[in-house]
Amino acid sequence: MPDDDFQFYPTPPALAERAWQMFREKDPDRVLDPSAGNGDLLLPGRKGRRHYDHSQRHRGVRFDAIEINPERHPLLLNLGVCVVGHDFLEFTGVGLYSHVIMNPPFAQGAQHLLHAWDHLYDGEIVCILNAETLRNPYSKERQHLVGLIQRHGRVEFAQEAFVAAERKTDVEIALVHLVKRAAPSDLLGNILEDLRNDAAGGTLNFDIGNQLAVPTGFVEESVLRFDAAVRATRDWAKAEASKAYYARLLGRTLADMKKSLEPKTATQNQAALDAPSGARNRFAAAYDELKDQAWTSVLYSTEVSGKVSLAARQRIESEFAKIKRLEFTAVNVYGFLQGLCESQGEIQEQMMLDVFDQISCYHEDNVVFYMGWKSNGKHRTLGMRLKTTRFVLPGFGTEKWQNSLGFDPLQRLSDMDRVFAMLDGKHQDSIFGLRALLSDRACFDRLRNGSRETSDYFEVRYYPKRGTMHFFPKSKELMDRLNRYVGKRRQWIPHAPEAANADWHAQYEQADAVDKGLRSRVGERNLGYMVHRVTSGAQHMESVQTSVSDAMGAVMDEHGWNPGSALEYGDHKQRLLLAA
Repeated sequence: MPDDDFQFYPTPPALAERAWQMFREKDPDRVLDPSAGNGDLLLPGRKGRRHYDHSQRHRGVRFDAIEINPERHPLLLNLGVCVVGHDFLEFTGVGLYSHVIMNPPFAQGAQHLLHAWDHLYDGEIVCILNAETLRNPYSKERQHLVGLIQRHGRVEFAQEAFVAAERKTDVEIALVHLVKRAAPSDLLGNILEDLRNDAAGGTLNFDIGNQLAVPTGFVEESVLRFDAAVRATRDWAKAEASKAYYARLLGRTLADMKKSLEPKTATQNQAALDAPSGARNRFAAAYDELKDQAWTSVLYSTEVSGKVSLAARQRIESEFAKIKRLEFTAVNVYGFLQGLCESQGEIQEQMMLDVFDQISCYHEDNVVFYMGWKSNGKHRTLGMRLKTTRFVLPGFGTEKWQNSLGFDPLQRLSDMDRVFAMLDGKHQDSIFGLRALLSDRACFDRLRNGSRETSDYFEVRYYPKRGTMHFFPKSKELMDRLNRYVGKRRQWIPHAPEAANADWHAQYEQADAVDKGLRSRVGERNLGYMVHRVTSGAQHMESVQTSVSDAMGAVMDEHGWNPGSALEYGDHKQRLLLAA
């Protein structure tokens, strides 16, 4: 998107350095840039500091960012910065941060700075504003901001801060520094007075009976539960800080006193100073944990798991560390689900490939080979077809005491149900699939005792000692559809049938005979090794590829087929067809 759409003016290095120098507390716990752009304003703060390790949760300074332009998110992530939101004015988690440093859009500078101040709990803000915002306080919003600066901060003006910037402007800027400290009384409350009231007849009453009334919508209910947990966690963090404060006023235990000849008693002032930062840090850590739980509940909900395969969900999990950094709001959850809906076609295509790979990769006898369409250097790659009569899958081991399969094995079966229902033009809910079959306890017991059970698309035999299942497809037509679909995506089969000659189609249709001849020439043990090296691009691939191609050529000669020369012409014709 054009930078003008977001009033994007990257912060010059000298101005960024000066902004960081304005902070009174030089050792931040957690930093937020609410209008991060390319991350220029965060760079001086990151120099020489140990950064928070998001994968291992190692201690260090955590740098978070909000950026409304999603095209800039990869730049921020590459810097090691967490992207926790898109629109700062919708963000309410500022209370987690000890330092906020910001260069908001000049046209909305006052609004952004006041939003940061209103939601900050205990910390500092440095903000770059258009100087006119303060010099001409014509609105109540600007007047309120000027008053805050007079009471809680200071300001510096600079006239040529952006003259040598990436995007030049001669506008005069104001560097605003605000400090907000949580009052110990706000944090600790008047506990002693409350206890006196209790002793005089007051009661402690915790009524949560009506607090769980939630909307029927999945997203709204999830967000409501999260908000309730956050509120309870905030109260817990304050209570923990309060408890620590009053405990320090009491002094140490007798055992601690005896460890030292000179007892040390924390002062009330020191305890009061420690309380706000302790509560903030405790709440920030707990808040991250709650977000992790909330986003995980979305990922494993039926609304998501019912739409993706096991492999697809694992791919989402690999990106989950980025997803769960976002605030858990209805807008963000809907955005995540909308992204899944918009990519549903791609997800379904990948699901087909995942199921094909799941069947083909575990057992060499599950596939037959033929001469593929795609040219790889001087040679043709091997194409693969799943056998249409039987295939074997491992990974279904159970103990004698178990009366069902585990979560992942059932998910694998559900993936197969979904794919074959799609191939059959049906919805998964309308079929009696493998998951339903294997989830039935009586049926599972019969399978373990040697019975052969039937779903809509397969007959199944189970060998519990080996942990394998044998699947006997009931429709060769559906197996052929899967083979052709994957073959075209992997470029083993031409997208336009007329691009290949009769010899190529003959060897594809008679792939069982081709496969038998190929295996006899290269050996059963060598074939899997050779195919792996050819498809993985391993070292010495060319010599291995030559051996496979030579063996395949000999098989073609035995059958009197000569698809090679026609394939060269076919490649040319296919390119013309694809370009048309």
